[in-house]
Amino acid sequence: MEISKITDIILAIVSFGAGILSLLNEKYRPAGAALLIAGFILIYFSSYTAKINEQEREIKKLKEKLKIHERMISMEADILALKNKVFK
Repeated sequence: MEISKITDIILAIVSFGAGILSLLNEKYRPAGAALLIAGFILIYFSSYTAKINEQEREIKKLKEKLKIHERMISMEADILALKNKVFK
C-alpha cells in the first residue's frame, strides 16, 4: 500500500472519530462537523489521486516506448546511410 493511501485512511478515521465525538459532546460540535466534512472530501478525492497515479505510470511507459522508437529510427537511418555508402 502506498504511503499516501495509508495517510488518507488514517486521516479519514480520525475525522470520523472527531465527528462521532462531536455528536456525543456539544463542546466539540463545530470542529467535529468540520472534520467530518473534511473526511468525506478526503475519501472523495483519494479516488482521483489513484487515477492520477495510474495515468502517471502509463505516461512513463509511453515515454519508454517513445525512446525505443527514436533509437530504432536512428538505427534505421544509420543502416540506410551505410547502404548508400556501400552500394554507391
